[in-house]
Amino acid sequence: MALFASGLSKKYEIDRQVAKGGMSVVYHAIRKSDGAEVAIKVITPEFTQLAEKLEEIFDKGSEGEIALSLRHRNVVRTYEFGHSGREYYIVMEFVDGPNLKQLIDQGHERWSRDRLGIGLQVGRGLEYIHKNNLVHRDFCPKNVLLDHEGTAKIIDFGLAIPAHLKQKWRWDRSGTAAYMAPEQVRGQKVDQRTDVYAYGVSLYEILTGRRPFPDDRDRFRKMAVHLNIQPVSPRHYNRNIPVALEHVLLKAMAKNPEDRYPSISAMLKELTTVVSTFFGAEAQLPVS
Repeated sequence: MALFASGLSKKYEIDRQVAKGGMSVVYHAIRKSDGAEVAIKVITPEFTQLAEKLEEIFDKGSEGEIALSLRHRNVVRTYEFGHSGREYYIVMEFVDGPNLKQLIDQGHERWSRDRLGIGLQVGRGLEYIHKNNLVHRDFCPKNVLLDHEGTAKIIDFGLAIPAHLKQKWRWDRSGTAAYMAPEQVRGQKVDQRTDVYAYGVSLYEILTGRRPFPDDRDRFRKMAVHLNIQPVSPRHYNRNIPVALEHVLLKAMAKNPEDRYPSISAMLKELTTVVSTFFGAEAQLPVS
C-alpha cells in the first residue's frame, strides 16, 4: 500500500489487518519508538468526500488538534493523522476487544451482565466529546469497543464535525442509518441533540437487545422510520425496565430536537438518578 511505503512504516511496524468496513481498513501495528500497540485506520481512496472532510477537520492548528488532545477513559485516544495522496490515515489507541454491537447480537455475557454500566460509560465519553465542542454524528454500538477489563471506549471520529463546520455539511447524510436523528435524515442542522438521539437509540438497544424501530436491510427505509414511526416501548422487550427509565429513553428519541434533552449532560443527570433509585450501587438490570 502506497500509504505505508510513503513513510508511515518508518514509525510503525504493521502487524496485521484487524477489521475492514465499507469506508476503511484497520491495521494492528507496533510503534517502534516505545513498542506500544496502536490501530491504524486507513480511509479507502474511493471515499473522497470523507477524505476531504478529514483534510479540513484534521488540519494542524485547527479542530484536528482537539482530537489529539482528548483524554478520557471512555474515548479511544488519537495519536496522529495524515495522508499520502488520497489515502488518509488515523493512528489510534489499540483496543483488544470486540465492538458492542457484536456482543449484543451474540447475546454475550459481557454485555448482558453490565448493560447499565456500559450505557453509563459511553454516555460519559460522549459527554466529554461534547464538552470539547465536537458532535460525533455516528454514535452507535458498533462504534463502541470493550477492552478486556470491561471499559467501553467510543471510536470513529471520521464523521465528527467541529462547530464552525456544521452548516457547511448540513446536507450530508453520512452516518449509520438505524441510529440517525430525524434532522440528520432530512439534512438539516445537527448539534449535540443529534447525538442525544443516537445515544437514546443505542441505550435502548443496550438495555433491550433490540432496536426501537422495525429493522430493514434497505438504508433509506431504515432512515425513514425515524421520521414517522414511534419507537416500540422498551418495556415491551424487557419488563424489568422501570417506567422512569423508559421515560428517559423515549425523551432522548423525541422526533423534534426541542423535545429531547438539551445535552448529554442533562440526560445523564436524570439517567444516573433513575439508576441509583431503582438499581442502587450495583446498577444491574435483570434480564427479562
